[in-house]
Amino acid sequence: MVEIVKFIYVMIIFFSLFLVVTKVDAVYWCFDNSDCPQHLCHELIIPRCKIGVCVCLP
Repeated sequence: MVEIVKFIYVMIIFFSLFLVVTKVDAVYWCFDNSDCPQHLCHELIIPRCKIGVCVCLP
């Protein structure tokens, strides 16, 4: 019985760590165009702030 509880506890910890590590916020939030990082877009495309999110516009 103790082994089952320990196994469940370990699995909960493992999956919670996995979810935290894989949580990637790919959206860049912004208030102004200067908040958007230059590495977000390719060379000829300019990052702009549209409705609070950085997007790449030609």
